[in-house]
Amino acid sequence: MKIIHLNQIDSTNAYLIRENTEYDDMTFVETDYQTNGKGRENRTWLAQRGENSMFSILIKDKQLVEDYAALSILAALLVRNYLSSYVMDKVTIKWPNDVYVGDKKICGILLQGKIPAYLVIGIGINVNQKEFVGEYRATPTSLYLETNQIFDLAKFNKGLFIYIDEHLDLFKNGLYNPINEIRKYNYLKGKKTQYGVVVDINDDFSLKVEKEDGSTVDIQSGEISY
Repeated sequence: MKIIHLNQIDSTNAYLIRENTEYDDMTFVETDYQTNGKGRENRTWLAQRGENSMFSILIKDKQLVEDYAALSILAALLVRNYLSSYVMDKVTIKWPNDVYVGDKKICGILLQGKIPAYLVIGIGINVNQKEFVGEYRATPTSLYLETNQIFDLAKFNKGLFIYIDEHLDLFKNGLYNPINEIRKYNYLKGKKTQYGVVVDINDDFSLKVEKEDGSTVDIQSGEISY
């Protein structure tokens, strides 16, 4: 594991995509501020300077890159588990890769890359931000708003990076199966979406939805509204 800190960058994902040939597997790039951070479906990721955890991970291990469908929700689970030590049992996963506290979004994740060469996992976590101005598809929250505490970002990130690195290694080597945890913390379970009512998450990490006629359909990817 290698950690690179940049004071400011357009986005950590864009940086690692540009420079992917220069770095090894499991390189973490963190920044204090992104001038052009992006979320899913090319939406802007807005975050105050120096208040939040913004980083990307370069994945070059062939096995992990080819298992990108699992990596998407696994990354969300690992963030959820790490955050749960701060905000206890209110933290869940909104398929495919958001992390919620109660009904509010605290983390977004974006996977980009060129399969089978590499994958970049971009993660943004609201940590110390006190106010969120503007309109959001999901009401945002932060660790500060949930706990009324200010966190040392360097310490927070280092602990999270070690946790992610260790668990991705366990997963790659068949020593960690996250599916039961993912099902346990499925925020959407029982909720009515544009596809129907969410029943479960399948072994292949797709979303099982029951339609009005009682039949079920498996959703492989996409944005879920409810």
